[in-house]
Amino acid sequence: MSLKIRTLDSGNTDGIKILDLREAELQDPETCAELRSLWIKHGLIVFNGEITNSLHIALSRVFGDLERHPVKEIWVE
Repeated sequence: MSLKIRTLDSGNTDGIKILDLREAELQDPETCAELRSLWIKHGLIVFNGEITNSLHIALSRVFGDLERHPVKEIWVE
């Protein structure tokens, strides 16, 4: 799978935009390694497209272990 990578529209050279990421792409270890590498290299990644709760959680796991938010009232399963 190949990530669709673009520069930020603002002309900011410090970050990139990834278009239409799909949850299935996060099952590929090479894609996950590429995302981590891009984050280290660019410092900022904007994800453009439909982001579901499950995609958000799967994407978060690419960058490390998940932690519960300190405000218990906003916890979700």
